Amino acid sequence: MKGFVIDLVKEDIDFRESLKEAFDYSAATSDLKILKRISTLETSLGFNDLDLDDEDHEPNIPEQIKTLSERIEQPLCRPTISIKIDTEIILRR
Repeated sequence: MKGFVIDLVKEDIDFRESLKEAFDYSAATSDLKILKRISTLETSLGFNDLDLDDEDHEPNIPEQIKTLSERIEQPLCRPTISIKIDTEIILRR
């Protein structure tokens, strides 16, 4: 049976198109929300640039990595604390 289906996919364009439509329909209507999950992953990984037009978008993983890299290279400006100790040495004879 498996070999027969594989042969049909290879040779019969109509069967291939029917199979593709059935898969597309199944993916689009699945209770697992396949397309929404894929879209969310693409956005998180920076492959979906549709959300990047919005200035208030949540940073994706590549943007977060870039920000962290910049923070490592140039740490946040913190004033350095210098402690000056005045000492007086009294020598007794």
